Amino acid sequence: KVIDQGDDYSYKEHARNVVSKLKSSFIKRSSQVKSIRKVIDESPYPVVVLGDFNDTPQSYAYQKLRGNLKDAFIEKGAGIGSTFTKPFGLLRIDYILHSSKLKCTSFKTNSSIPSDHKLLETTFVF
Repeated sequence: KVIDQGDDYSYKEHARNVVSKLKSSFIKRSSQVKSIRKVIDESPYPVVVLGDFNDTPQSYAYQKLRGNLKDAFIEKGAGIGSTFTKPFGLLRIDYILHSSKLKCTSFKTNSSIPSDHKLLETTFVF
């Protein structure tokens, strides 16, 4: 929806709607993160958690999920590590996190499929 910034009411209403959607998403994600973190903490096995978190590395979701896990990009990636190609191609919102019992030996992103996300590829040694 195009907002006429001269129309102060419409602009404020649009801003309120965006904030409301963000708040709702943060609340849902927080609950999901707590459930996943419980499974990670209770697992007797090495863990790999991967996916589209829809959040940056500074977010609550990433920080809570990462906890004591390692981030494959930080270990073996290069550059800014962007994984989301739209609209600016600078965001890293997809991750591969793993237990320290697994050693990450490679990490790369791949844009070979038509998607707004890059594929993440990594190799582990146990």
